Amino acid sequence: MEQDICENRHGGNQESAEAFSSGSSTLRARRRFAIWALAMSEGSRGVTTDEVSARMETTPNVVSGRMSELKRDGLLVPTNMRRVTRMGRMARVFVASKPPAA
Repeated sequence: MEQDICENRHGGNQESAEAFSSGSSTLRARRRFAIWALAMSEGSRGVTTDEVSARMETTPNVVSGRMSELKRDGLLVPTNMRRVTRMGRMARVFVASKPPAA
């Protein structure tokens, strides 16, 4: 069973837990791959959550959990760079790393 990486963030909120468990693991995997591929295409420029959500035409909440999973798995790596979001806040930039050889 897949574990909700954001469980601690939403503090056991019932609606959040239900949203995760009702979602498709296939859809989560597809989103992870799309985010990772986008980050790979940006190279050393990297991406922010805001930029990914804009490119995927969705909200930051939709991509945040998938980005956390990619970070956990070492496929997205935080940098020391930050960029301004569409809301005028600063956001951390992440770069993609290649998956380990099988």
